[in-house]
Amino acid sequence: MERPKETLGPILRRVLAADAVLEAVIGVVLLGLVGKPHVWLDVDRGVTLIAAGVFLVAAIAVAVAAALPRTSAGFVRQLAFANVAGGLTLWAVLALQWDDFRTEGRWLVAAVADAFVLIGLVEIFALRRGEAG
Repeated sequence: MERPKETLGPILRRVLAADAVLEAVIGVVLLGLVGKPHVWLDVDRGVTLIAAGVFLVAAIAVAVAAALPRTSAGFVRQLAFANVAGGLTLWAVLALQWDDFRTEGRWLVAAVADAFVLIGLVEIFALRRGEAG
């Protein structure tokens, strides 16, 4: 039995779930439960708390998209390109403001940038492999 055109395959749903977990982990790290990211990034604590909130809301939204039966391939494509673009933008920020970050901040930004590029490329690959209707 063939899936309807607009449904996502199980692998792509798992990739979306992984994306949601990534967003949640970044949000938790930015809350400062694992150190002092505001110090590492040389910003006010409020900035990292707002960013944490944004990432946690994004985690919920992506998790809902992974669970909804009618999530479209177009949505996943946009999310994938946003992830890749966001990761590349973070790398540009890191390169331009290298001296503004402490060593921990450099590692954090680099890891987040790499993770976003990677999850975006995996989403694109899964879409191209026919994981969407």
